[in-house]
Amino acid sequence: MNMNNNLRRSIALTILLLVIASASLACQATAKLGKSGPEVGNVAEAAAAAPTATVTLTPVATNHAVAPTVAPVPTATPRPTVSIAPSAPAPLGTPGTPRAEMDEAARLIPIPQASVPKGPRKPPPARLIIPSVGIDTKVIELGTHYNDAGEVVWDTAPFAAGHHTGTANPGEPGNVVLSGHISSPREGQVFNALPEIKVGDGIVVGTKDRDYVYQVVTRQIVEPTQVDVMNSTDEETLTIITCFPDRIYSHRLVVMARRV
Repeated sequence: MNMNNNLRRSIALTILLLVIASASLACQATAKLGKSGPEVGNVAEAAAAAPTATVTLTPVATNHAVAPTVAPVPTATPRPTVSIAPSAPAPLGTPGTPRAEMDEAARLIPIPQASVPKGPRKPPPARLIIPSVGIDTKVIELGTHYNDAGEVVWDTAPFAAGHHTGTANPGEPGNVVLSGHISSPREGQVFNALPEIKVGDGIVVGTKDRDYVYQVVTRQIVEPTQVDVMNSTDEETLTIITCFPDRIYSHRLVVMARRV
């Protein structure tokens, strides 16, 4: 009986020891887990505090449209420059001289029936100035002569403007008629710039006494035989005549002005 009791006590003691041992092991495991917990938390905090690398992705173009083809603008091909040397005018009176040039040199303008003003005459013109085209030339008196063909022609004015005899003088009622070369190999080109004159331009005609001012009212191209441009007028008129066009001389440029 006593033996059984002792056995029971031994078994109970053994069980108690096992329980105590198990509790001790559990406490140790819990302690280990408590130490590892903060370590894991520190790792998480460190990971959160560490800078995160930023990766920028360049978007890939998805527009596969083909750019339109632009045709190049054709460049103009420069034209070759052709230089034509001007031919020297043929000497007057030699074979092959153009008739127009001979007419220009002889000033083949038919003589009109111009009326000479009555009474005391004013002095003839001595100087002609056209500021707008840069003409400033002396004026000489022109008469007439017979050419080789027996025609009555006007004299020409070498390196000057010519005042036609029988036409008015400045300051007189009537038509003051002047002429000159647009170009001449022997007698200059006092009226080379006359084609540039415009209606409204001023003209000054000087005499030994005074200057007279005129204003251009017309400019026209006429045949050499149109003589009415030299006719007398009731008003104080100035008419300037030269051959036209230059180096062809087929017509006459006539500039008419009124006294102002």
